[in-house]
Amino acid sequence: MIAMVVFTFVTIGFAVSVVLKRNDIADVMWGPGILLAAATGLATSGHTVSSAPLAYLICAFIALWALRIARQIGLRFLSKHDEDFRYAQWRRSWSYFYLRSYVQVFLLQGLLMVVVAMSAIAATMYADGSSFSAVAVAAGCLVFLTGLAFETVADVQLNAFVKAKTSKTDILTTGLWRYSRHPNYFGEVTAWWGLWLIAIAPAVAAPTPGNAMVAALALLSPVAITVLILYVSGIPMLEAKYDGNAAFQAYKRRTSAFFPWFPNDRCSGSTTA
Repeated sequence: MIAMVVFTFVTIGFAVSVVLKRNDIADVMWGPGILLAAATGLATSGHTVSSAPLAYLICAFIALWALRIARQIGLRFLSKHDEDFRYAQWRRSWSYFYLRSYVQVFLLQGLLMVVVAMSAIAATMYADGSSFSAVAVAAGCLVFLTGLAFETVADVQLNAFVKAKTSKTDILTTGLWRYSRHPNYFGEVTAWWGLWLIAIAPAVAAPTPGNAMVAALALLSPVAITVLILYVSGIPMLEAKYDGNAAFQAYKRRTSAFFPWFPNDRCSGSTTA
């Protein structure tokens, strides 16, 4: 049922992308699609709030996250008339463009939506989801809310910078962006590891083989997000855009790529924007 619902969702998204000639609508669909997968898994599980309270909590947190990211990416999508540079490059270079778009962008993203929603889905699979470690839940809530706050502040700073900048080559290097080149991505990854901590709380309370398997299944969620951001469609693709930007290269030499840390101001070519 989860697969069918998500398949329908991304297929409709593909149809809209063909009409608009903008594959970057897939980015807008990312957060809502993950929420759809999580909510479908919860709705079809047969659980109530009393039998699987953590599944409901995780789904509520995903809804909060999805609302924020859909608004952030949706406003950016509406403010632009041109397709995002990544998708525009694929449109120019791919043979059988529409077929590859459907399979490699929309269907693949649908699969990833289900994988990333696995923290919520797995939380419905415990034999006794009403018994859990309160410490693990508290730690997970703290980590999730910290990550969500971090990425929210980073995006607010980025939005203000984009509105104020006078040149396309300007680089944001103040606020949270002074300590990490991608503080929004750091917050994103942190939030999903927080959801995983909540999802494994029943396994922490009762570390049976069955519970351990559910906790391992939930692990797919933060691992997928981490790999995507660090090695696939996040940092590598975004930074490739700035290969010829001298200001960004100087910023790159002195600033941590992901984990926030104090900049190495001894590196040359320091600029701020």
